[in-house]
Amino acid sequence: MSVGDLPLKNMQGGTEECIEVDLLDLVEFADRLKSRRVIAEGMVAWDKSDNNRFYLFRFVIWCCVADAQPIAALVECNEIERPRQTIWVRVEGLADIIKVGGETGVIIRKASAASIRAPKDPYLY
Repeated sequence: MSVGDLPLKNMQGGTEECIEVDLLDLVEFADRLKSRRVIAEGMVAWDKSDNNRFYLFRFVIWCCVADAQPIAALVECNEIERPRQTIWVRVEGLADIIKVGGETGVIIRKASAASIRAPKDPYLY
């Protein structure tokens, strides 16, 4: 099942499945993923204003490497130690939408994180 095929509302009852998504899909389909358990991979960039949060980011290529742009989701990690800067991690938690300073973004709440090896191709397309 692709992210675009997900129902608009969260499933009721039973055990909720965990959906593995890339950051591009997480940002693009945030409304469909809200309140769902998700798994995503990327690099760590610290949130300088909050020790319980970090950004999970990847670079997206639209045409060529020269136009690569970062895409990110905020990760809330209250019960885990914040991962080191720029390492690759696999994060699991609840997707949500957050508004900060008039901007809308994606946050992964109640997250767990595990270090992983960098992928052979670190870019999203």
